Amino acid sequence: MGCQLREICVRENLIDKNNIVNTTQIDSDTILNFSESFKKELKGLLKTFNLYVKLPKEYYSQICIAEKNDEEGNLMFNKLVAILEES
Repeated sequence: MGCQLREICVRENLIDKNNIVNTTQIDSDTILNFSESFKKELKGLLKTFNLYVKLPKEYYSQICIAEKNDEEGNLMFNKLVAILEES
């Protein structure tokens, strides 16, 4: 059942073979068996993906701050989104 990627994930114990994904929301948690710290890192990268793609490399250190889900990270994220919208 499923695609080759699912079969690889089951074989590598990244997902339970009985787990069926029924969501298309990109902000939902992953079903993959990763550590909580890695899941947090993935969420940060997902949050800032468009910033990394659309802003010049000179902003990468600031985008890295924006990956964090804390007050500093959220303020930096909003600042960078505003810069992106201005351009």
